[in-house]
Amino acid sequence: MKKSPLDDKELDVLNNFIEETFGENESLFDRKSDENLNIKMYVVYPTVERPYYTVVTMGLSDYTMNITGKLAELLPNRIELVMYVSADWNADDVDDPDRFLVFNILIAVANVLIDAEFAVPDGSTVNFGEPVRDDSKLSVAMVVHTDTFCTLPSGDKVAFRPVCMLSDGELQFRKENGVSAIVERLTLVDSENPLLTIFDREPVADENTTVPIDFYDMHASKIEKKELDTESINACNHISVFILWCIENDLIDAEFTEFFGQDIEEIKSGDYDIRKFFLNSLGGVFEKEILSDTGKQFVDYYYKFGAGKKEPSYPSDVDKMALEYFGEEKYNCEEFRDEAYLFVPYDEKYKKRMFKFINANYKKFLKNKK
Repeated sequence: MKKSPLDDKELDVLNNFIEETFGENESLFDRKSDENLNIKMYVVYPTVERPYYTVVTMGLSDYTMNITGKLAELLPNRIELVMYVSADWNADDVDDPDRFLVFNILIAVANVLIDAEFAVPDGSTVNFGEPVRDDSKLSVAMVVHTDTFCTLPSGDKVAFRPVCMLSDGELQFRKENGVSAIVERLTLVDSENPLLTIFDREPVADENTTVPIDFYDMHASKIEKKELDTESINACNHISVFILWCIENDLIDAEFTEFFGQDIEEIKSGDYDIRKFFLNSLGGVFEKEILSDTGKQFVDYYYKFGAGKKEPSYPSDVDKMALEYFGEEKYNCEEFRDEAYLFVPYDEKYKKRMFKFINANYKKFLKNKK
């Protein structure tokens, strides 16, 4: 990175953006590192809406990344770091080593990024070599890309990159399965904010962990945590319908079909609720192993969380269907708390609506496969 300090006007814009986006800072930590990086830490305290601390750096954006060509038009050329820390962190006790642990992690990451010659890839890591705390199994800091950025008067953009902590095993899982896969696994820790750092948590993955396509618990936990007025079985509606479509279109593995032959026949005839089969026989976990080779290729193409706006994405289509069903005003109502898809009634019309999306994307998949 090249040093190119922000001027006072740009600093004011950045300060206002941080306050508007993350909340008013109630504590400030100022530190000059060995690499002559002067970093301030804005600490935003937990609230009802955000029941965790938010720590935002200020100073890393005095450096610009070396981004050229078309990427320069697409990627922010400056960054700051954000770390979400569980509410049991003691941000005020100067005698508590944990207070400085969070700050030191962010400074260490910042120093590594400054030494980078080019743009920081999604999922970049800093390995501390051992757990950062005696009671912790977390030893790796991972930098994740998000769409949160501030545009300065000069036209430069400052991206705010969350930093979360991983165990060695979780790092191996990320290397083998990608950033989105480990972030999805981290929803088991906190479904609302998977990037939340809880130092004494247990790891949720290692090199032997298989990647499910989707699973009931991730959606059911939203019902519980947000206290949504809907039945818990609705957490598996969209997953079950996709499996049903695969059954009806012969995209299920032959051995699986033979083993569950009677259940599948009853599902096809309508005598057995596919949702109960999913929960009771599959344990509420949708994995690739139950699909044929073509079925596996199709889910890789279509059943993707966090896909871009123009990319095929079944989870996005589930939300689109809910929007079409309720209309924009009801879809965004307080009752649903951004989870309208969990309130759409599960019936034959539900299946037809989702089958329409799946069929359209399967045709595109087959066309691209040729």
